[in-house]
Amino acid sequence: MTRSLRSRLAILLILANLPAAALAVGAAWRSHGATTEARVHSVVQRAELIATRAGLTLGIAEGVADTLATNVEVASAGPNCSTLLGAALSMRPDYDGIIVSDATGQTICSAGDADITSSIRTSLTRAIASTGVTGDTVFLPEQIQPSDKVVLISRPFQVSDGSRRAVGLLLRRHAFDAIFSPQGEVHEATLALIRSGGQIVSEFTRGSLDWKPTIPLPVGNQNDPPESLIFANAEGMKFHYAVAPVRGTLSTVVLATPLATLDETDWPRFVTAVGAPLLMLIFGILAIYSGVERLVLRWITRLRAVSAAYTIGNYAPRLEHLDRAPSELADLGASFNTMAERIQERSHALEVALSGKNALLKELHHRVKNNFQMIASLLAMQRRELPTRLRTLLRVPEDRVLAMASAYKASYATGEIGRVGMAELLRDIAGQLRQSFGLGAPVIQLTAEGELVRLDLDRAVPLGLLFSEIISSALDRADAATGPIDVRILHTGPGRVKLEMISPNLAEAVPVMGLAARLTKAYKAQLSADFDTPNDDTVCIAFAIEAASQDHPGRVELGA
Repeated sequence: MTRSLRSRLAILLILANLPAAALAVGAAWRSHGATTEARVHSVVQRAELIATRAGLTLGIAEGVADTLATNVEVASAGPNCSTLLGAALSMRPDYDGIIVSDATGQTICSAGDADITSSIRTSLTRAIASTGVTGDTVFLPEQIQPSDKVVLISRPFQVSDGSRRAVGLLLRRHAFDAIFSPQGEVHEATLALIRSGGQIVSEFTRGSLDWKPTIPLPVGNQNDPPESLIFANAEGMKFHYAVAPVRGTLSTVVLATPLATLDETDWPRFVTAVGAPLLMLIFGILAIYSGVERLVLRWITRLRAVSAAYTIGNYAPRLEHLDRAPSELADLGASFNTMAERIQERSHALEVALSGKNALLKELHHRVKNNFQMIASLLAMQRRELPTRLRTLLRVPEDRVLAMASAYKASYATGEIGRVGMAELLRDIAGQLRQSFGLGAPVIQLTAEGELVRLDLDRAVPLGLLFSEIISSALDRADAATGPIDVRILHTGPGRVKLEMISPNLAEAVPVMGLAARLTKAYKAQLSADFDTPNDDTVCIAFAIEAASQDHPGRVELGA
């Protein structure tokens, strides 16, 4: 799979774009981290903004309270005290009323709606007793109830006789809530106002989670800058606390947010940040791959298909539409077409030449066969002119000539010039020998087992002559009464064949002296054959053949 050009090109494109993909993912992850930091910074800014609003409101209240406290008529609760308080109240529409109280929290002078709850009165008394001579301006209630319509802002002071009093400004509840507005805060965030010492004055926008840390928050120093802290609650859940002191007061603003909420992944934005570059990379890879496929790979595929046809000798296919291919590949394709045309022309010329050569060889073999047969006919005619006792002298050379003629006849008949079927050759020789000896000669039965064997003429001629010598000698000694002569063609191993001849006392028919013996020895040498007589009735000739000389598996029985 990975050896193909397409797969390797795909792997190369992916590897080449991996750094860009890694950078895109890394940039998206850094963007996620920057988003978390921005959320934290936004929460701290929100807490600081709320503290600034509260400080501004208290600063204005402090100015009003200081002006009234320095007025002798107000400080002594004189007859014009209420008038002066009403004048100050008319200039501040966000106040419902103004009171001046003694150390016990009892109102000694007031203007507007000066009705306060017992809890506010108690807080006022505690504030007068606990603050210094000058005092601080503070939001007094420890817990602002939802039913409270006003929030008391207290400014304690000391009069000339040494007694302690306080100016109380009744801030309308909606104005107080506007300072601690939860708008813009994340889900589950809790806003709290805490006095020095960790006492919770009030809570706003409470979520469903317990936001209180297990250790006290560092609050109370109004000169500290806003802080960003992380603590765990009683359940082990981590919270981020933005702590911002309210300047000029004893109070601190705390904005508690679950850390998981701040670190939460904005999946649409993250997927967009990662997906957009990755999609661009994928589209780029596909575009490059499709371009290479269209401009290069498809032409290479066609070249490979055409070259595969050429390798099997089919030179007809041509590369077409080369005008659409890139110039380099078009030149290569034109070279392929030119090469194929020249090879086809050369092949045609070779085929014509080979056809002529085969025709000449066929004619030559045909004439050689005819010449051998003519010689055999002349010998036969001469033999018939001789006395009966001398005719045997010419029968033997006639059989030899016919054996050689059989080799050329078999080659010519197959159409494969120079190749002779071993079974056809031996069958033809056996038939001629039996005809030569007459009807009283034994039947020659030939069997070929396994793959049929084809021999070249250089081996077929000596094999036919050797077979003729042995069978001819056997027919001289036998008659029809002795039974048939069995001839078998057997395969004894790869590239080895054995010719086995079986007949009663056949071993005695092998020539051992005279011309026949010398010829038999010469034929065996030409074949490089092993000659063996395992018993009196059997003669075996084993020799090697070429692997390509075997074809057409099966069993063929030939009778002569």
